[in-house]
Amino acid sequence: MATNKVSKATIDTIPIDELGGIAHDVLQSIFILNTTTFTGTKPTTETAMELIVSTFIDKRGNYKQGGLGAKKPYETAHKIILGCLYSFIPYVNGLALGDETILKLSRLPYSDGSNTSSARIKKGEIAKDLAYVPEKSGSAKISCAYFGKNVQYITIIVKGSKLPDGVFMNSDGQLIFPEGATTPLHVININGKRDKKVTNLEAKTDYYLYYVLIANGVVSALSIPIIIGCLN
Repeated sequence: MATNKVSKATIDTIPIDELGGIAHDVLQSIFILNTTTFTGTKPTTETAMELIVSTFIDKRGNYKQGGLGAKKPYETAHKIILGCLYSFIPYVNGLALGDETILKLSRLPYSDGSNTSSARIKKGEIAKDLAYVPEKSGSAKISCAYFGKNVQYITIIVKGSKLPDGVFMNSDGQLIFPEGATTPLHVININGKRDKKVTNLEAKTDYYLYYVLIANGVVSALSIPIIIGCLN
């Protein structure tokens, strides 16, 4: 019988815009609100975790406002806050031993290890937090948020404009263009990897990046696109 538990995979499903808030909720629950449940030696102190959470929220806010100078501090804060949450995995699981009441109190996401990715896609979830890093020689690195176990990631890169109105991806994986729609120049990457490298981009040209998720044969709708490009 599968046992509910917190894992690195469940923590990685936390949407990036919710990460700071959830980490704050974990701190409040474990260090302040439920001290009779969360006893013993914790993996960090309340003061240290408060600093980690506040720093991440601050650096995330600066990065969202724009500016390449804010990217590295944000990435560092992101790694640190994830490492902090990961450190609670053995602590919470050791106290809970599968008890959902304790797992829920921890405010950390948990599961019994079964793959729910296809069910989430069926409910309409799409790839989020698309990102890119421009590189030289007509290339760029692209990625999106981790979605779940055994998920494949497909990308569509469109030159110069978004896909025409009415274009959509159905749950069987058919990219459908309405009658009369002009098909823009586009490239589809089907290697399944979340982190990819795009090549043959033209300098000073905008490209629209879409991600599509596939889990157990169920295909998501197109993500909300972002504009990407290369350095030269």
